[in-house]
Amino acid sequence: MIEPVLPMTTTKSPQPSLIVHELTDFDHFRHVFGAWSGQFQQISRGRFRGTAAIYAGLCIRAFRAETNQAIYTRGLDQTDLVTVIPITAANENTSWRGRKLAKGNLLIKGPDIEYYNQTARNTVIDALLVPLDTFTTVAGSLADAMVGHKCSRSIAFRPSVEAMQKFQTSLDALMTLPGAINRCDAEVMEQACLDTLSMCLSCSESDIKTLGVNRLELINAALDLMIERFEGGLKSEDFCAALQVNDRMLRRAFKQAFGLGPIAIYRQLRLNRLRHELKSARGSGQTVDALANRCGFRRLGALAAEYKILFDELPSETLGVRGHIGIQRAIRQESATYE
Repeated sequence: MIEPVLPMTTTKSPQPSLIVHELTDFDHFRHVFGAWSGQFQQISRGRFRGTAAIYAGLCIRAFRAETNQAIYTRGLDQTDLVTVIPITAANENTSWRGRKLAKGNLLIKGPDIEYYNQTARNTVIDALLVPLDTFTTVAGSLADAMVGHKCSRSIAFRPSVEAMQKFQTSLDALMTLPGAINRCDAEVMEQACLDTLSMCLSCSESDIKTLGVNRLELINAALDLMIERFEGGLKSEDFCAALQVNDRMLRRAFKQAFGLGPIAIYRQLRLNRLRHELKSARGSGQTVDALANRCGFRRLGALAAEYKILFDELPSETLGVRGHIGIQRAIRQESATYE
């Protein structure tokens, strides 16, 4: 089995390396980032494709995630790493904690802050992960405002264009290295990342924007309720009653964060859960009907059509039964990928 590679600890790697995973299924994406205790859901419709590149270096880590589908991510990585993400043309349509950032901004998430974002289709996210003590040294007097006691949420600010370009160039250099890397070269390139990051952090505290709005707490409460009730049955009035808000406010909050209403998001979360159940049940003799009923789906004809639109395959194809030519061979090939 391939071991999940995130979260990445701050223990120094004996040999720095860049590993690139070609992803042909959303569960492959879950697996690569599987050691991180976050939630991942495919929101847009269609078959998933992507690439995940993971750099494990001497003192820093980095990753590049490129996906063709919109993905909702939420969770706390439970490490002492600070995440630094440049906002570029390839990810400026991503919603960070319910808010979009313009190209040229730098997003910084401290280790105690929940990761929370909603990507658009065809998004590329590059991230540098720096140990907290190293970041504190680099940030100097601004460390407390960025990742310390004075900061309870993710932050963003706009560095100078020159500093941002140099930082992106040094980060891109890490993400395009060959698999095995000379330790001396890695040390030089990692220091270049930290030096250019230091240039970006040459700002004043007044330039820093805190990412977090009251609506985010409302969205999180609604999502928690959805997860508790994956078997179905929740309606708009149930959300409003449980969260003590009106329907208009709830819809507006979800539209801003996801581009969809709460019921549509609830449906897609349940379809993602059903897909996980179907794949887990391969070879067990369980039926699509039984698994769908367990997830609260009753109208199976409508479900099959909706499921195919979202995942580009029928539930029976995911389960590995009739209707999918060569499915058993595909299952064996997929299993071999992780051996």
